[in-house]
Amino acid sequence: MENRTLSLIVRIVSGVMLVLAMASWPYGYYELLRIVICGASIFLIWYFYNIDKRSVGWLFIIPAVLFNPFIPLYFARETWIPLDVAAACLFFGSILADVDIKQ
Repeated sequence: MENRTLSLIVRIVSGVMLVLAMASWPYGYYELLRIVICGASIFLIWYFYNIDKRSVGWLFIIPAVLFNPFIPLYFARETWIPLDVAAACLFFGSILADVDIKQ
């Protein structure tokens, strides 16, 4: 599987998981979410760096830090919901940054 296809799958799965995080789930889901989002963010930093779209890659440092499972940040649920929405928008929106528009 080529990197572009893999990055698209990673962004869609991550975005969907972030949207689903707004529902009430067992705590294990949120632990898994931290691992997936942090890992996906690190992968996308690498991916965008390699396709010379470094400015987009830099944006993924934010979810990598916010969702890192090693030194977790704890916020109230009311704080996490807008963070989840913003991160989902970043993952879904970054799909547009990967589109080659030729005129």
